[in-house]
Parts: sequence; C-alpha cells; structure tokens
Amino acid sequence: MAVSIGNVHIHVNGEQNLDLNQLVALRDHVPVPLVLHGGTHISAASIKAAIKLGVAKVNYGTDLKKSYLRAVRTALGKQPSNPHELLALGVQWDVMVAGRLAVRDAVLERIELLGCCGRAW
Repeated sequence: MAVSIGNVHIHVNGEQNLDLNQLVALRDHVPVPLVLHGGTHISAASIKAAIKLGVAKVNYGTDLKKSYLRAVRTALGKQPSNPHELLALGVQWDVMVAGRLAVRDAVLERIELLGCCGRAW
C-alpha cells in the first residue's frame, strides 16, 4: 500500500523528511507491505528509518527521468553525420544506450541506501 507521510509525487526540488510517527501508526494497522512514492527528494536518513520501520518499496520516478533526459540530451548534442551512430548502432552515445545506462547508474546509486546490497535471490 502506498502511504503519504510527507513524501510528494513529482517533487522536483529540495529534500524532505518523512513523518515517521505516522508511518509507525499506519504499519501497526495495515497488514500489507508499505510503499513510498516520491522517493527522489526524501532525505537519506528518512529513507533508512522508513525501511527499518517496514517500508518494502521506494519509487524514484523523478530522479530516473531526470537522469534519462540528461543523458539523452547529451547524446543528441553529439550530432554525428551518420544518423545510425545516434540511433541503433548500440555505441555509448546512441540515444537509447545513453538513456539506459543513465537509468542503470541512477538505480545503482540507490541500492546501498535502500539496503539491497547482497540481497538478490
């Protein structure tokens, strides 16, 4: 269940803390895993505390979208004479490759914070 405890969808600037007391109250009354939307601008301390209190999933849409768009814009700025270098060759500056790698890197930055290191099954 997605909970609203100070997190905000599509928040693009600044950092916010969560209402951890509200999280505890919800967790104690809801028998399903809890989810946070708007994870991009939640403070690291709040994320770690929320996970310890039972949050099972954190969504980072804004951060992933910003990383993707930054990489695609950079790739588009290359303007090679051969359009296949920009689309479909699979080289580092290929728009699709650049976007995919940027999202991968943004996810990798979050893995340790979320406590996911060494927990693959």
